[in-house]
Amino acid sequence: MAETHILTSHSPNGPTHLSASSPPTDNQDEGGEAQASPPNTNEDSEHKLPIDVYCKQGSLWAMPMHERTVVFEQNQNPMHILECWEYDAMSESPLSPITEFKEIKEDEIEAWVSAETPTKEGLKPVAGYKILQMDSPPEDIFPLSSKTYQALIESFKLPAVELHMGSREQGACGVFREDDGSFLLVNRRPNIRVTVSTILRFDPLTNITSGYIVTDNGYFDIPSFDFSFLPTQFLACSHPILLPILFIEQTLYTRVGDIGLVVKGLDNIEQVTGFTSNVAKMTEDLGLQDIVRMLGEQHAYYATIETSLLAFKLTIATFKRELDYMNSESLPAVVQGRLLKHTRKLRDRIKYLESTLEHTLLDGNIKTRLQAQQQVVFNLIAQADTKVNISLAKDSKEIAAASKQDSSAMKIIAMLTTLFLPGTFIATLFAMPLFDWQQPSIHHVANQYFWVYWAVTGPLTLATMALVISWAYWHRSHLRAEVWRATKDIDGGKPADDSQSNEEERSDPGNSRDSAELVERERQEKWFSKAILRRRQIWRKGNIKKQDDPESLEDQ
Repeated sequence: MAETHILTSHSPNGPTHLSASSPPTDNQDEGGEAQASPPNTNEDSEHKLPIDVYCKQGSLWAMPMHERTVVFEQNQNPMHILECWEYDAMSESPLSPITEFKEIKEDEIEAWVSAETPTKEGLKPVAGYKILQMDSPPEDIFPLSSKTYQALIESFKLPAVELHMGSREQGACGVFREDDGSFLLVNRRPNIRVTVSTILRFDPLTNITSGYIVTDNGYFDIPSFDFSFLPTQFLACSHPILLPILFIEQTLYTRVGDIGLVVKGLDNIEQVTGFTSNVAKMTEDLGLQDIVRMLGEQHAYYATIETSLLAFKLTIATFKRELDYMNSESLPAVVQGRLLKHTRKLRDRIKYLESTLEHTLLDGNIKTRLQAQQQVVFNLIAQADTKVNISLAKDSKEIAAASKQDSSAMKIIAMLTTLFLPGTFIATLFAMPLFDWQQPSIHHVANQYFWVYWAVTGPLTLATMALVISWAYWHRSHLRAEVWRATKDIDGGKPADDSQSNEEERSDPGNSRDSAELVERERQEKWFSKAILRRRQIWRKGNIKKQDDPESLEDQ
């Protein structure tokens, strides 16, 4: 079950501490310093960390924020202990080192961290390390219970780095000198799940390094770390900074494999687009959408890899700089000589690791190739859009030609209808019962009610013509108004009423227009309106020159 630990806030007069042994009260002391409220009695006191011990005011690990939470969870995954003890090889009978690498359960950690340093034939080790290794869960949870974590940092005299919220997401690294002369080697991983955290303490008087490391096995298919090589490397160069450097090397090798996956995916994209020096072609035909998706995946994956590599580069540069810092401290001559001997070897190894990291970043020229393929895909999409537009233009041309044919057919039909209209009218008129063609005389053919036809048809025809003329007049006036508004908008400003304009001219003669200029503008407006009306009439009649010219239609 996860345990939530709430960090205490800092008052202006100093930090407000929460201790498991002495619960604070709500009262204030004589100095007026506010005390913390009593803790929740339902919360198990054994899971509360004595923050006043680890977060002293003014110390490096003080909490600058008011309140944050840290979740500790009992570890269910396998944990390992890493030990290596080197004894004096200059003695008459050289003693073989003691190494140990085995799994450990969380309930065994307290006894392990408090155990004495092993001796051999009554001799204490001249160098060694004692480290706890644990895997981090997928969530942002520290993989130990608060009780075990407290025992760990108290026995190893480590700072409560996991409670330092300022570096929780971004990470931090460095070497720090403690008051007792020991060195803290902190490499806290950023929250990118592709690296390792090392929190170590080096005692120069005993030449022993102790602490813990947190790895990310299983994320992004990272294989398990191989810790079997540590004793051999440490015995050859027993410098405390060697340990975090070795862990960085292990993670770097996994990143090289991930870069190989990106290069393989990029090769596939280049083969699909055809912009590659590789003569091999893919049998699979992918669409542009699939290529864009693949490019996005490779961009995101490589960005994560590049971020981890840059974090490695920063960490390596920091530890390389701290080598001289550790040697320049006021240490006993024996300790300085021992560190200086291993510093030369370690500096050469760091140089080689830096070169490996630089070449890894340049491997395959991935970033430039990704950008080039992205530009290629955009060009292919633009070409596809152009082809679609050309196809649409061809279809529009065909539709225009078909419409022209239909228009010609309609003209023929209208002409034939007009040709037969008089005959049709006469035939219809004479077929009405108003005429009796059986009469012997032409004067008696027309019925006596023939006048009714004209009495109804005449007024109805006049009314229809009046309605058509009225609609045509209204449409022309409306069109002129639209042309006038468009002209005013082109000239700038919202058109105003004539009465308002005249009133403004009378009230402000200085802003009135010159009469000649006003006449010229009105003449241009009339010409512009007539041109638009003429253009619309031509367009309505279907006699636009561009429609008659096939080349102009193709240009459109």
